[in-house]
Amino acid sequence: MTDTPAAPPPGQSPDNAYITLVQFLKMVDAAPTGGQAKMLARGGEVRVNGQPEQRPGRKLRTGDVVELGAARWTVDIKPETA
Repeated sequence: MTDTPAAPPPGQSPDNAYITLVQFLKMVDAAPTGGQAKMLARGGEVRVNGQPEQRPGRKLRTGDVVELGAARWTVDIKPETA
């Protein structure tokens, strides 16, 4: 299992911070491009919190678990430090 910290997008507080499924798949190198990440999601190959997820824009928050094949990641969004 791999924990991958992500900083919230600019203007978001840590309380409501999220990252989209496509952004996350690119960040963890599960897909080299956004287009390929969308294809993975729309193809039903990705699970979020144990459920199949086909929405590339799905908002992931800290604690969500993303699975792709045998790979498994726990989303951990960290606030950016100045």
